[in-house]
Amino acid sequence: MNKFEPHDITSIRNTLINSGFEKIYTIDENPWCILLLGIYGGNQYLILLAKGDLSWYSKVVPAANVLEPYWRCNYIVYVPEGLYVFADNAPTLVEKIISLVKKFSRVSNR
Repeated sequence: MNKFEPHDITSIRNTLINSGFEKIYTIDENPWCILLLGIYGGNQYLILLAKGDLSWYSKVVPAANVLEPYWRCNYIVYVPEGLYVFADNAPTLVEKIISLVKKFSRVSNR
């Protein structure tokens, strides 16, 4: 796994906020992963970000599906709930994260 550059995370956070997220919090961070808590449409989502050798990837999990003590990168990877998205770069990854969160939001508001 590759490390994130500080400008990568700043760019991702700003794009998420500009796309409708009310708040973004950093919950966990280690050399291979960053776990964010994003609030979108009043719902909380855990957003795992990782950067591999060939691509970026993210796992999005509704936060209500995971007990708070397990809000850590090492746990979120293995939680059966949530969906993954993959991309070649950060901007494309953010677009896919936003699309996924909007789908979760539509389902949870039914």
